[in-house]
Amino acid sequence: MNISQKTFIGWSLAILPILTTVIWMYIWMGVGGDVDSATFLDNIAENATINKLLISIAAVSFTFIVASYVMFSRGVGADSDNPFLGNLVALLLLISGTINLVGMNAFVSALSYHGTEPAEALTVLIANSGDLGVTDIIFGIGLLTLGRAIRDVKNKLEPAILLNIVSFGFLITGIANIVNVFAMQDILGMISWFGFVIFTTLLGIAVIRSKS
Repeated sequence: MNISQKTFIGWSLAILPILTTVIWMYIWMGVGGDVDSATFLDNIAENATINKLLISIAAVSFTFIVASYVMFSRGVGADSDNPFLGNLVALLLLISGTINLVGMNAFVSALSYHGTEPAEALTVLIANSGDLGVTDIIFGIGLLTLGRAIRDVKNKLEPAILLNIVSFGFLITGIANIVNVFAMQDILGMISWFGFVIFTTLLGIAVIRSKS
């Protein structure tokens, strides 16, 4: 991993998950509110331009997170006697990340159509805003595999306690993601997302601190 790649991966993973979370919490909880889908879309569409800009920033940030994970995972595979796990992580997170980005794009499209075709806009929003499904299972398997893969590399994350925290953190977060698809419990949803944010941030810090 060269200096430019290390810098991009490290800072993207350390900062952008927090930025993305702040934006989404503002949009979903602050602006949209705990209401039915039609009212939710109406609330966000009241300041459509600003909110589309914020969603776009979140989408670009998430794109950089996914790209960083793919590059990091490929590096993990290259630095391991068994490159299969690292390469598998890269593919799983790329697939699930791409599907999530399609949903974000649909959200922006729904806001764009809301003024002229509100019924169609609502349909687009509902069709693309499902929180649970096969995407979350793929994402969970990816995190599970990542938690295992980073323990197999020759140049391990340091210090060892950080490696253990990140590794087991991804294992727990991955399991929570998968189980939540079937259990649909708020606490599991919170563990899934905030676990991803916390351990991704710690991984980014570890990459920044690493010597190679």
